[in-house]
Amino acid sequence: MVSIRKPRFKEQLYTWNSHADPVIKRGKFYTLICHIKGLAGDLLMLGVLTATFPFTLSARQPKVLKEQTPILLIHGYLHNSSGWFYIRHQLVKQGYRVYTIDLGSPFNSIQQYAQKVDREAKRIAQETGTQKLNIVAHSMGGLVASCYATDYAPSGSVEKIVTLGSPMEGTKLASLAAAIRFGECARQMEHNSPFVMQQNQKNANSSTQFYHLSAVGDPIIRPNSSALANNPKAKTQQIFGLGHTSFFCSPQAVKYIHSAISAA
Repeated sequence: MVSIRKPRFKEQLYTWNSHADPVIKRGKFYTLICHIKGLAGDLLMLGVLTATFPFTLSARQPKVLKEQTPILLIHGYLHNSSGWFYIRHQLVKQGYRVYTIDLGSPFNSIQQYAQKVDREAKRIAQETGTQKLNIVAHSMGGLVASCYATDYAPSGSVEKIVTLGSPMEGTKLASLAAAIRFGECARQMEHNSPFVMQQNQKNANSSTQFYHLSAVGDPIIRPNSSALANNPKAKTQQIFGLGHTSFFCSPQAVKYIHSAISAA
């Protein structure tokens, strides 16, 4: 009897595409359903994030390290490190040494936030004995991580950056915040702003390997393709039916993060 081997869908699901691969497109109806699911998920997460906002995360680390290179989690605009409660727990459970940072005031520039990351990275290096660092960043945090890696970090120290719904080419919604002058970072995050265009060029010339996750259903990153960036060396993937803040509680996002960090 000839045995038929079933395709290994789970392994395929969490692989990354090269940036040359086409963006997956589906019908308008399917995309609409994704946006409805994404918005519903974000509304639910809004309550969760509001409740957890005042709390800081535990500094508990794994007893047995899976990898020596530490991971730094960087949050996005108008938020703090409290949103990482689920992803941080999952990464620590998998044996990774994980750190978080609070960027503080929303009125600063991306460069000022990157300088704060630089200070935290030096502290982590002193504590762990290695300058090597992997970064996972949500939303604006992806631009902060990129700026740190290209402009402030020791050469070759940032091995990988995984972005979750980051406006790598800006977002049209940032123009609303910029119009009321709600932070220099808001102006920098405008769609195709000089800052994001220059930063993408720097990323393409960097030794850091970039991984970009986009959510088809994200109401904040407009156009949605912005989250996939314009970096020919980057690895990309799309999650259908996920919103913007929904990344924080997404098992799929955790699987992609793990596959990126553990990749050779």
